[in-house]
Amino acid sequence: MSDDTLPADAAPPAPAPPPVAPVTPASTVRPLSCPNCGGIVNVRAQGLTVSVLCEHCGSTLDATRPDLQVIARANEALKTPEIPLGTRGTLNGRVWEVVGYMERTDEEIGWAEYLLFNPYEGYAFLVDDGRRFSLGIMLDRLPTMGWGNAMQLDHQSFSRFGDTYPVRVTFVVGEFYWRVAVGETVDETDFVRPGTMLSCEVYQTERTWTRLDLLDWGVAETAFGIPARRREYSRPAPHEPS
Repeated sequence: MSDDTLPADAAPPAPAPPPVAPVTPASTVRPLSCPNCGGIVNVRAQGLTVSVLCEHCGSTLDATRPDLQVIARANEALKTPEIPLGTRGTLNGRVWEVVGYMERTDEEIGWAEYLLFNPYEGYAFLVDDGRRFSLGIMLDRLPTMGWGNAMQLDHQSFSRFGDTYPVRVTFVVGEFYWRVAVGETVDETDFVRPGTMLSCEVYQTERTWTRLDLLDWGVAETAFGIPARRREYSRPAPHEPS
């Protein structure tokens, strides 16, 4: 018997396994029904979202409950953000999704803030002052005191810009990692250097620091697919270079 001849009682070779189809990852969006109006509410940052503002009726919903229990019902008509909820865009090489939107005021001027989410990076803020956009990232470390009223961060000095002032929420929709509501007011203090601002917000006993970097003209518009802004130089942002 030659080496390549099988014995009569030898088992036949096992058939090759069938090819395995690639697995498509499941969507991370969790669609739920608003208990107030019945509209579909998409929860995008599952496990991190605390409250959701229904984009159909404006009700504030408790996202920590599986049935999205109503916390408060809306008292005003809804607005449509320029960048719709669920829109994705790439900034600084990272893909961000718009999950929340709010409008705030210091009682003199108003601005808009988009809450962005990336499952690997966490949250960020896209701040729109009506002219230009800034990308805000919450600090995981505290700045240190410098000379006079200046603050130091990463070997850079930031000068205090004016006095502490109140900031009030005037409109909100989407999902957030805290229970934000219309009328919520914080005390804010800003420290600036050309192109960057450190914003300190105090709410009750909580203090948070955010670094805001001014984006070049057209960057945010291109990333999120909205019309480019006109280059107007009236009323520059506090951290806008001269």
